[in-house]
Amino acid sequence: MKSVAVPKTVGPSGTGGKTTAPQSLGPAGAHRKRDFALVGAALLPLEVGLVALPIYELVDLGPRGPQLLPVAAALAALIGTCAWTLAMGLLVGPIDLALKRKRAGEPLSAGEADRALDAILRTPRTAMWLRAVAWSAAALGVALYLQAQRGLPSGAWQTIVVVASINSYVAALPRALLYRRLLFRLRPEILPNVDPLRLFGATYRDELVGAALATGALGVGLSAVFVYAYVGLTAKEALAIQTHLPPVIVALTLVWYFGVRRLPLAIDGYLAVRDDVRAARAHQIAQALPYWLAGTKVLAWFTAAGMLGALSHFVLGISARRAIVMALVGVVVTIGVAQLEGLWHRATLRPLLSHLAARHRLPLDAIRTPLSLRRKLLASFGGLVVFTCALSLLYGFLGVRGPWSAAAFVLGVFAVAITIIVATVHDLTGPLHSLEERAIEMSKGELARPVVAPGEADEIGRLAFAFEEMRRALREKLRSTESVSVALEREVLRRTEDLERTNRELKEAIGNLRKAQDDLVRSEKMASMGRLVAGIAHEINNPVNAVVNSLRPLREELGERFGGKIPDDVEDMLRVIARGAERTKAIVQALHHYSRGDRDQITELDLHRGIDETLELLRHQLRDQIKVEKRYGDVGRVRGLAGQIQQVFVNLIVNAAQALLAKKGGGQITITTSRQAGMVVIEVADDGPGIPADVLPRIFDPFFTTKDVGEGSGLGLAIVHGIVDRHGGTISVDSHLGRGTTFKVTLPAG
Repeated sequence: MKSVAVPKTVGPSGTGGKTTAPQSLGPAGAHRKRDFALVGAALLPLEVGLVALPIYELVDLGPRGPQLLPVAAALAALIGTCAWTLAMGLLVGPIDLALKRKRAGEPLSAGEADRALDAILRTPRTAMWLRAVAWSAAALGVALYLQAQRGLPSGAWQTIVVVASINSYVAALPRALLYRRLLFRLRPEILPNVDPLRLFGATYRDELVGAALATGALGVGLSAVFVYAYVGLTAKEALAIQTHLPPVIVALTLVWYFGVRRLPLAIDGYLAVRDDVRAARAHQIAQALPYWLAGTKVLAWFTAAGMLGALSHFVLGISARRAIVMALVGVVVTIGVAQLEGLWHRATLRPLLSHLAARHRLPLDAIRTPLSLRRKLLASFGGLVVFTCALSLLYGFLGVRGPWSAAAFVLGVFAVAITIIVATVHDLTGPLHSLEERAIEMSKGELARPVVAPGEADEIGRLAFAFEEMRRALREKLRSTESVSVALEREVLRRTEDLERTNRELKEAIGNLRKAQDDLVRSEKMASMGRLVAGIAHEINNPVNAVVNSLRPLREELGERFGGKIPDDVEDMLRVIARGAERTKAIVQALHHYSRGDRDQITELDLHRGIDETLELLRHQLRDQIKVEKRYGDVGRVRGLAGQIQQVFVNLIVNAAQALLAKKGGGQITITTSRQAGMVVIEVADDGPGIPADVLPRIFDPFFTTKDVGEGSGLGLAIVHGIVDRHGGTISVDSHLGRGTTFKVTLPAG
C-alpha cells in the first residue's frame, strides 16, 4: 500500500496548527466503537455458521469428541477474544488518538496524521487476515486438544485446519468490507485535507484485489450451496472436496494475481506525474481494466471448475455424472459472479475516470471504448439470463435434496440476479441522472463547473464529453461577449475621461483668458491713469516752480521797499505761500512717482516711503477728522512694482477712511509694519463700524460692494487681492462689528 502525504500539522477542522475550541464529532466519529461492536456482533453468527458448523457436521469427532469439544471451544474462544481485542486496539489506536485530539480541539502532528491515515487504510485488510488466522488458530488448538485427549481420530486435525482456514477467510471478507465502509466514512472527520486523488492512488489496487477476492469467495460459497443442492454429496465426499480443492483455488488465484498485477502500471504512471501525456493512456487502461480483470477471472474459474470435476471423479471417486454437474455449476456461478466483479471494478475506477475527464481535454477518438453501451447491456443481461436459466435447467433435470436445499437454491439465485440487476441499472442510470442535473444547471446559466464524464467513453460518456465541449464553447462565447462589453465600457470611460479632461482644460483656459483680460484692462486703466496723472502733474509743476522760484526775489524786493525790515503780517503771508508751494510740490512729486510706478520694472522698494507718499496723496480725504498713527518696524525693502504696491496702500487707506467717515465722528487709522519669518507684514487697521459676518467672505469678489449705487465699483479690494497674489503674498481681513477692521498684507522680503 502506498503512503499518502498529509499536511504537516492538521487541525481538527483542517485549518492548520492552531489550537481551537473542543469540537463535536460527526456520527461516524462519535459512534466508532459502537459501530465496530455492532458489526462484530452481527457477523459472529455468520462466522460460527461458516467455520464451526461445517466442521461439526462433516468431521468425525470420535466417541469422546462431543464431550471434550465445549471445553476446548470455550478455551479457544477466550484466548481468541483476548488476542483479537488486543490486536484491534493496536490497529485502531492511531484513529482513536486522532478522534480524542479532535474532541479536545487539539491539532494533529504530521506523524500522528500519517499514522491515523495509515490505520484507516490498513485496518480492514489486516482485520480480515487476523480474523482468518484467529479462526484457523482456534480450530488448530481445538483439534490438537481433542487429538491429545483422544477425542479425535488420527489425522482429522489436518482436515479441520484446512476447512476452518478456507471458510474463515470467506467469513472474514464481509467484516473487512464493513470495516472499510465505516473507516472511510470516518476519514473526512479527522483528516479532511487529504488529496482525494492521492488517496485513490494509495487504495485502488487494494480495492481491486479486495473485490476480486470477495467475489471469488462469493463464487465458492454459491458453488458449495448449489453443489450441495444438486449433487447430493455425502459428508465424507463434501469433506474431501473441501480438503483438496482449496490448494487448487489458491494456486490459480496466485497465478491470476501475478498475471494481472502489471496491468494498472499506466494508471500508476499518471498518478505519479498527473500530466496530459499520460492522461489518455490512463483513461484507456482504467476503462478497460474491469473487463480484463473479470475476463481473466472467468478463465481462471473455468479452469478451476474443470479441475473440480476432474478431481472429484479421478481422485475422490465421485461418479462422472456428478463430477460434470459440479463442473457445470462452477461454470454457471462464474458467469454470474464475473458480472458482479466487473461492476465492482468499474465503480472502483470511476473516480479516476471522472478526474481525467474533468482535468484534461482528452481526445475522444483515443479514449473511445470498443464496448458500446448496447454490448455491455447485452453482456450483462445476457449473462444474467444464462446464469438463471442454466441453474433452473439443472434444478429441473436433477432435482434437489429437500426443502432446505430448494430454499437455499432459490435464495442464492435471487440474490445474485437481483444484485446484478440493481448494480447494472445503477451503473446505467447514475451517469444519466448526473448529466440531467448538470444540463438543468447549464440551462440556468451555471457554466463554471465542468461537465464530468461519469465513467467510460461509451455512448453516455461521449454524450458527457459533447456536453462539456458545448459548455466550453458557450463559456468562451460568453467570455468573448463579456470581454467586448468590458472593452466598450473601458473605451466609453476613456472617452468620457478625455472629454472631462478637455472640459477642465477649456475651463482653465477660459479662466486664464478672463484673468488675462482683466489684467490687460486693469493695466490699461492704470497706464491711462498714469499718463493722465503725469500730464496733470507736469502742468501743475510749472506754475508751482514759478511760485517757488519767485519767493526769494519777492522777499528781497519787499525787504528793500520796507527798509530791510519786512512786516510780520507780510512775513506770515510769505511763509504761508512757501508752505503751500512746498506742499503742492510734494503732492506733484508723489503723483509723479505714482504715475511712473507701473512703467517701472520690478525693483526693490522702500515700503515706508511708499506709505508716506500715499498718505500725502490722500491728505484731503483724511481731513482733520481722521488721525493716522504709523508704527513702522525694521522691515527693509521689498521687491515689486512700485505703482501696484502703492495702489494697494491707496485702496486700503481709502476704504478705512470711508468707513471712519461713515461714523460721522472720524476715528483713527493705524498702519503697522513688521518682519516675520522672512516676510514683510503690513497691517492697516481702523476703529470703524466693522464688516458684517455674512459680508466678510465676499469682500474680495469682483464688483461686490456694500456702497450705494454710483459710489463704488466693487473692484478695489479685488484689484488689491490680485496685486498681492501676483507679488507672491497673501491678504487677509479680521473684522468685528463695532470694533473695527484690520487688513493684513504679507509680502516676500527683498
